[in-house]
Amino acid sequence: ETYIRNIIISLPSHWVAGLLSIDNENALLNKYLEFTFTHKQFLPLDENLKLLFTEVLDLEKTDPLFQIKMNAGITNLISQFLMTLGQIIHEQKVIDSATLPQDDIERLQKVERLIIQSLDSDDAPDIDQLAKEVAMSASTLQRKFKKLYNQGIYEYYHNYRLEEARRMLLVKQVPVQEVAYTLGFKDPGHFSRSYKKKFGFTPSQT
Repeated sequence: ETYIRNIIISLPSHWVAGLLSIDNENALLNKYLEFTFTHKQFLPLDENLKLLFTEVLDLEKTDPLFQIKMNAGITNLISQFLMTLGQIIHEQKVIDSATLPQDDIERLQKVERLIIQSLDSDDAPDIDQLAKEVAMSASTLQRKFKKLYNQGIYEYYHNYRLEEARRMLLVKQVPVQEVAYTLGFKDPGHFSRSYKKKFGFTPSQT
């Protein structure tokens, strides 16, 4: 029995740019970077995607219409993926605009970028230093950050680091020990335990 935990959907940049009515691929890249700074890098495999994926897996290669059904199934998968992604972006915008002033959101997004830039450091982000960077008190920063991202700064740092580890393992196929050290985990065993606690399986099983 085979267990499939992840699906990687790769789309041509010019095609996505046209779909989103973006003028050129550089503008698309900027949109992508903006998205990765403010959203999780992996979407959950919801029930609709699971059903569509199962239909593709269950196709019989001996079926004369196999290729046509396969193309249709993959098209449906991509369509559902984009719908899910669009809904997440829309909901995030609604949450953003309803909770905090735009100036606060921009400062908190700067803090998020600083956290991401510190992923390869041996130490967790210094909240006092982050607060100085955006001219907030440490207590105000922590309160507003949690209001916007629904998790504390250290929790966000920990979760994002593990999500980045998963991306490195899946997309770049970097060895487990190298991933651990690159992302500042001094003990590979601790990295493996943290990873399994979050995702339900070890890095080597990814």
